[in-house]
This record gives sequence, C-alpha cells and structure tokens, in this order.
Amino acid sequence: MATAEEDRAEVYRLHKAYLKANSVLDPEELEGVWSRNPSNVYFNLSGHTYRGLDHWSKLWNYYRSRLDYGGVPYTSFDQQITVEGDVAWITTSRFGVTVWKGQEESPFPEGFTPSRTTEIFVREPEGWRCVHVHFSRASTDPRPGGI
Repeated sequence: MATAEEDRAEVYRLHKAYLKANSVLDPEELEGVWSRNPSNVYFNLSGHTYRGLDHWSKLWNYYRSRLDYGGVPYTSFDQQITVEGDVAWITTSRFGVTVWKGQEESPFPEGFTPSRTTEIFVREPEGWRCVHVHFSRASTDPRPGGI
C-alpha cells in the first residue's frame, strides 16, 4: 500500500502528464491519466461539458489543427493536492497562451489566459485515474471590496 506522500506524488505526476498531453492535444497520452469510465464528466474551459474519455478525445482531435499554444503551453502553479483514501483532488492555477488557427470563431479568449483547475482522481485497479476536471477562467482584476 502506498503512503499518502507517494499517492500525492502520483497524482501530481498525472497532473503534469495531463498538461504535457494537452500541450500537443494527444488523446493517446491522456489514456494513462484519465479513467475509461464513459460516465465521467469533464467541464472544459470553453464552457462545454464532455462525458467520458472518448468524448474528450474527439474534442482534442477537432482542436489539434485549430489550436496552438504559441510556444507557451499551460503551466500550473499553486497546486494543492489532497488524498483521502481512494479519492484525491488537485486544485491549481494555470496560465498559457492560446492562438486560434481555425476558420471558425474561437471558443477561447486569445493570448495570455489565466485559468483554474480542479481535478478529481480515484484509485482504480490500474492505479490513480482522473474522473472529473473543471476548468474555469481566472480573473487578474482586483477582488471586489479589496478582499
């Protein structure tokens, strides 16, 4: 049985593997990170909901020729990792640069994009796997009331 520290290290490794796969939009690299359970729900930065790895993979296949990161793939910071038994989660802030190359209207703001991430993992027979993500835009504006 792994220690809590080993579990946290594995969840962090998987988080970094997700960022690497995302930087090239490679669904095959994502297969070692995300669960195969088709009922899992993932909330994308565009505001859309995707169900299961296959649905998300179709999204990345669509984006691959339309989206570029301008040499600055998403980079996370301020990670907080919690492990409770067979469930773990990581919250992070992240930034990247998005450049839309498609003919369609971009679903993302262009340029520097700060965002936030929550990733939920469960321990499956083959190891930790991501079962839910929630990406949202982050504000760089002052907080209301100076809080």
